[in-house]
Amino acid sequence: MKNARNMILLVVALALPYLIVGLFSGGPNAARTFQAGLLMIVIAAIAFGWMIWRGKKVDPEADERERLILQRAMAFAFYVMLIAVGTYFMWPFATAGSAADASLWLVAIQWGSFLTGYIYNSVRM
Repeated sequence: MKNARNMILLVVALALPYLIVGLFSGGPNAARTFQAGLLMIVIAAIAFGWMIWRGKKVDPEADERERLILQRAMAFAFYVMLIAVGTYFMWPFATAGSAADASLWLVAIQWGSFLTGYIYNSVRM
C-alpha cells in the first residue's frame, strides 16, 4: 500500500494549488481552475481505488529501482523548471526592467526550496 499512499500524496500536492486558487482567487475562471484540481483528484482516486483493490500485490510489482527512477524524474523536472521560471522572470525584465519584479518571488521560492531541501537532507544524512 506504500505505492498507493505515495501516489495519492503526490497528486494531492499537485492539485492543491489549483484548488486553493480556484477557491480564493475570485477571478472569472476560478471555477474552472477549481474543477481542474477536482478532476486531478478524481482520476487519482480511481487509480487509488484500483491499487487498494489489488492490495499488497501492487507493492511487489513496483520495481526496486522505483525510488531512483522517481529521484531522477524529479531532478529532470527541477532542471526544466529552472529554465522555465528563469525565462519567465527574465523575459519581461528585459523589456520592462524593475517593473517586472512580480515574478521574482517564483525564482526566490524555487531556489529557497532547493536550498532548504539540500540543508535538510545534508543534516539528516
